Amino acid sequence: MVQIDQFMPSGDGSFSKEYFAKGAKWSLPGTYSVIVAYDGQTATSTFQFSLEPNQDNPDDQEDQSPSQPPMQPTVQPAPQTKPKVPGFPALDASPQHYFDRYQNEPAFREWFEKAFQGYTIQEIVGYKKTHLESFPDVTKSRQYYLDRYNSETEYKEWFDSQFPGESVYEFFDIAHDKIPSWIKNMAAQWSRGETSDSDFVNGIKYLIENDFIKTHDMQDTGSESEIPDWIKNSASWWASGKITEDEFVNSIKYLIENKIIILD
Repeated sequence: MVQIDQFMPSGDGSFSKEYFAKGAKWSLPGTYSVIVAYDGQTATSTFQFSLEPNQDNPDDQEDQSPSQPPMQPTVQPAPQTKPKVPGFPALDASPQHYFDRYQNEPAFREWFEKAFQGYTIQEIVGYKKTHLESFPDVTKSRQYYLDRYNSETEYKEWFDSQFPGESVYEFFDIAHDKIPSWIKNMAAQWSRGETSDSDFVNGIKYLIENDFIKTHDMQDTGSESEIPDWIKNSASWWASGKITEDEFVNSIKYLIENKIIILD
């Protein structure tokens, strides 16, 4: 292994990082691999590295340009973020309601095509396809499913069993309440060493119990919580607005599911 590093992607999921192939560690020509991991996904790329002629001692040649350009991991571009219009689609209106309006009301169609240029009505208001042929039903609203999930225990258990690791809010693309400000304040204090690890873990447990973090790997381990020091950077960045709430939540979710943070 030549180098290992950690950095955060931008808000739209894209990222880039440059590394220069020079110094004592770059003494052997050959094929090198770049491995990038984020939010449970992994991408790998390879490149060829060779020494310049008469470059016997790389320490004496550090001022020379490397024979290869800076390493750039090649990964699939992040999907484009859909445009958002506040209040649209309405929670109490079904996808079929909007399909009918798009088909029958020229003024609505004209507004939609200006507001969501390049997207179909199905992509904006419709439900995503699932492994269940009749679910979700486009004649039912998002509010209908949300009410059932929150009021019917058996329905909630069924939904969670069919779509593990995904909250009902994520599944139906429903904006969820923001994380309470006291959690953010506590994360800032923890990043500065002003509160204990156990307080931070209790905050994570609160997020899980209240469905801000939905993860499928929450069995008890009987071990004490182990929190790497670098996680404090993420907490500090979120508290100071350098990363978004979703980015912070996704990073915690990844750490839990990969047992980097162990909750007892």
